[in-house]
Parts: sequence; C-alpha cells; structure tokens
Amino acid sequence: MRQLNIDPATVMLPPHVIDLSANGSIQPHVDSIKFSGGFVVGLSLVSKRILQLVHTPDKHTIETVLEPRSLYMLSHRLRYDYEHAILGTNDKSLFFEPFDCSQRLSVMMRDAHPDDAQLLKR
Repeated sequence: MRQLNIDPATVMLPPHVIDLSANGSIQPHVDSIKFSGGFVVGLSLVSKRILQLVHTPDKHTIETVLEPRSLYMLSHRLRYDYEHAILGTNDKSLFFEPFDCSQRLSVMMRDAHPDDAQLLKR
C-alpha cells in the first residue's frame, strides 16, 4: 500500500461520517477551497461503490471501484479540477457493469484551510 504522505504537522478538521442508503449517491461536485485545505481522505465501509471523476474542461472521465475497507485520497488537481461523485444503484457507469449497492458508510477526513489551522491548534 502506498503511503499517504501527510505532513505530521498538518491540522485536521474533525472527521465526519457519510451514511448513504442502498440507492443513495453523492452528486458530482468540485470541493470548495473555502472550507478545508488541500486534501480529503475517505475510508469506505460496508459496501462497494464507484467513484467517478470527470475533468471539468474536457469531460475526460476516470472511474474506480471503492471496495469496503479501501482508503482513497483526493488532492491538488484531482480534487479541484475534477468533479467527483459516488454513483448509486440508478447511476450509469461508463466502464463497469451494474452491481447491487447496499448501504455505504464512509469516514471522511480533511485538512484545515491554512487560514483556520492556527485557530484549530489552540
């Protein structure tokens, strides 16, 4: 497994849990730079889902299956130049055959925005 290479001095925001129903999804979006720092890390639990990344200027698409107990990180261009989404049962994948989705739990972790990091260290 590759290391995430996160600086030990990085100030982290409190983790949060996302609980998606079997037919739930996370719609395509680009993260706002106002609310967190440079990366987001997700720990996928319970069931597999497809992470879809679409490059906003040219619509180049990347998809990967997030297996239970998988850990992924989005940072830099991948986080801010690509819309990312978690596909649900009714969403169509460009590269994978449909599969049944069950409930998806994920634990999400983000670093603090540099302007907020000093406040959170106190």
